[in-house]
Amino acid sequence: MRVRLPDEISIAIRRHGFIEYELSAFLLRHLRTGATFLDVGAHLGYFTVLAARCVGESGRVVSFEPTPATYALLAQNVADLGNVTAVPAAVWSSPGTLSLTDHGVGYSPYNSAYRSRLPAAVRQRVATTVHEVAAVTLDEYVAARALTPDVVKVDAESAEKNVLEGMGRLLGTVRPVVSLEVGDLDVPGAPRSAELVEFMVGHDYRAYELSDGIPRPHRPRSSYEYDNLVFVAAEKGHLFDV
Repeated sequence: MRVRLPDEISIAIRRHGFIEYELSAFLLRHLRTGATFLDVGAHLGYFTVLAARCVGESGRVVSFEPTPATYALLAQNVADLGNVTAVPAAVWSSPGTLSLTDHGVGYSPYNSAYRSRLPAAVRQRVATTVHEVAAVTLDEYVAARALTPDVVKVDAESAEKNVLEGMGRLLGTVRPVVSLEVGDLDVPGAPRSAELVEFMVGHDYRAYELSDGIPRPHRPRSSYEYDNLVFVAAEKGHLFDV
C-alpha cells in the first residue's frame, strides 16, 4: 500500500503493517471467499485491501471515500484489484451534496462533515479546506447495482448515525453484519454512541465487542471510549455466541 506521512494511520501501517488489530482479526476470521464488503470511510484503503484479499476474485468490495486527495491515494492503492470499486463520495442519510472539512495531510483521518474529533488546540492551528462532496445512501447505491452486502464497515467520523439512517432497507431485508466505530467525544450535533447501539438493537441486531477478533456479547453502556462494535442480525447471532 501507498501511505501518506505523517497522518497517524499511515504511520501505523508503515510501522506495524496493520491498524485496528481487533477489527482486522475479526475480518480475517469471518470474511469469506465470494462475499461482498462495503467499506464506508475507506481512507487510504487498508480495510479495502484486506477485504479484497479475503473475498477473492469471486467477491466484491466497494469503498467510499469523500476527501479528494485521500480518494486519489485510495484509487492508486486499489488500481490493480479487479474486485474493488472505489467511490468518491460520502455515505449519508440522503443523496445530494454536503460540506466536508479537510484538515490536510497530517490529519486526514479526522476529516468530517461535523466538527473534527481533534483537540481544540490542534483544530485552531491546522489549516483547513471545505469541500462540497457528493453524498449517497447505501440503500440507493446497492439497489441500483443489485448488490447484496454481507459485511459493512462504518467509520465515518461522527456521521455513523447518518450512514445507518441511509441503510434502513438493508438492515431490514439483507441483514448484513455491520462493524461500527463508537466513541463519545462530545462533537456538536453528533449523537452519542449509546444512540447508535440503540438504533441497531431496534432493528433486531445483537451487539458484540471484539477480543482477539472473536465477538463477545456486548452489554450496552451509557458512554463509550473509542472502539469498534460488531452488530449481527438476531437470527444469525447464534453463530457468534460463545
